[in-house]
Amino acid sequence: MGTILGTFSGQLDAQPGRIQESDEPAGNYVSLFCGDATVLYGHLDKEIEASTGDSVTTDTILGYVGNSGRSSEPHLHIHAVEGRVRNKSDLLYGAEPVLMLRLAPDVASKIEQIVFMGGSTDYGNDSPAAEFNLLCDPHAAQIVLDADIPKIMFGLNVTHQVIATPQRVQAMRDIGNDAGRVFADMSVFFEKVYRERYGFKGSALHDPCTVAWLLKPELFATRKMRVDVETNQGISFGRTVHDIWNLAGKECNTEVALRADSNGFFELLNSLLVKFR
Repeated sequence: MGTILGTFSGQLDAQPGRIQESDEPAGNYVSLFCGDATVLYGHLDKEIEASTGDSVTTDTILGYVGNSGRSSEPHLHIHAVEGRVRNKSDLLYGAEPVLMLRLAPDVASKIEQIVFMGGSTDYGNDSPAAEFNLLCDPHAAQIVLDADIPKIMFGLNVTHQVIATPQRVQAMRDIGNDAGRVFADMSVFFEKVYRERYGFKGSALHDPCTVAWLLKPELFATRKMRVDVETNQGISFGRTVHDIWNLAGKECNTEVALRADSNGFFELLNSLLVKFR
């Protein structure tokens, strides 16, 4: 529920599988102020139902899912920025680093480093070849990889080494506080798919690896190499390609994590959990 701050309409959908050049990367969109935040709904169909200034409720139709702007497949993109934001550029820059790099590439010089979880040096998890995050938008991932910013990547090849086994989960519970119990419960919640699909002894902890590296980089072995993403439709769509031997002769653009000290990771995790209530 809220008030429509702005809209853009009339842009035709792109052909699925291809990215069209566009002065409006978000495509047809509606921005809505709903009390505490401004929310943008992007890549809509060309027919927008809402108008600037409209008051809307939860059953108001704003528009329809489309494939406008820099989008490779029909989908709804939603992001929110705290407060009332009328300037669309501020809204996009505040919530979408990829659009920021696309629309204002000079900002790259102001970014010290990008540490991200995504991709894999071996197999995928959302397709045989691709990891979920990068498969969601391979073209956006390539924009980040091409940016002149130091990057370090944590792919499935390393996050699948950090497994919350029953013994490690119990150690979290034994801390005796709410934080340990919640973290243990979350680990168990995801355990079933890892046991059934991968034969792991517990769930893998993916995103925490990025934070662990920032706190204690010696827990990981890394190697700098050229990384690109397959953006052509096919069975390898979204796969990260790692030129570990520099066969293509291109500049290395990413530090890639290859090995993790799993025991050290969980020691660090528990040493932090114990500090919470």
